[in-house]
Amino acid sequence: AWDHYCTVVAPRPLSPRSNDNAKEYGAKVLQIAKEMDCAVVNTFQLLGGDKGEKHYEQYMTDGLHLNGEGNRLVYEGIMDAIKSNYEYLLPSDGYDGGNGGTVSLEE
Repeated sequence: AWDHYCTVVAPRPLSPRSNDNAKEYGAKVLQIAKEMDCAVVNTFQLLGGDKGEKHYEQYMTDGLHLNGEGNRLVYEGIMDAIKSNYEYLLPSDGYDGGNGGTVSLEE
């Protein structure tokens, strides 16, 4: 869908994006994170990039932007990375997210 937009629909040609390019870019990010001893969320793997477009498109609205389910998966991946590597950054159990209601860490 995104490639179609970039090459056909867009008012000017945009750089085409592909699953292979996303995988290569992600591999470089993982390499740099390892070199810098930095936690990283492998969103390519998390969203099932190796399982093909029919699988990962269920997490996208247009082939590029995440839908609600995709955002939930990435949020969970980020929270897992924080819990595993930076536990001191976790919000307390009583943190209300700024909305006046209490939200537990498990929600």
